[in-house]
Amino acid sequence: MTWSYSGDPSTSDIDAVRFEMGDTLIEDQQFQNEEIQHIINESGGIYSAAVRCCEILTLKYARQADVQLGPQKIYASQRSLAYKDLAARMRARLVGSNPPYAGGLSRGEKLSDQANTNLVRPVFSRELMDNRGEER
Repeated sequence: MTWSYSGDPSTSDIDAVRFEMGDTLIEDQQFQNEEIQHIINESGGIYSAAVRCCEILTLKYARQADVQLGPQKIYASQRSLAYKDLAARMRARLVGSNPPYAGGLSRGEKLSDQANTNLVRPVFSRELMDNRGEER
C-alpha cells in the first residue's frame, strides 16, 4: 500500500481527492492510494469520492474515544464532526452544481414543456389503458 501527494491536484484523480478532503500531509495520512482509487471507481467521480472518504473518516473517528493525558487532550469526536461537516458541505456543492429537475411544476412551464418538440415524451400517459374501440 502506498501514499503519495504531488501537490498538484490536476496531475491525478487520487491527488484531486486528497486535495478536496484535506488528506495532503504525509505526517497525518488518512487513506492509502489504493483505497482512494477503489472509492473513485465505486463513486464514479472525484467529488463523490471525496464526499465518501469524508463519510468514512466520520465513522472512523466517531469510534475513537476522546482522551486526556495530563494537560494534553485528544478529541477524536471533533475530528469526526469536522469530517461530517466537510462531507455535508461537499455534498451540497455537488447537488448545487447539478440540481435535480422536476419539470412542469407551474402552468407556464407545463405548457412550455408540452410545446417543446425536443423533450422526450413520457412512455405512460393518462389515456394509456383507455380502449376507445370497445363500447361500454
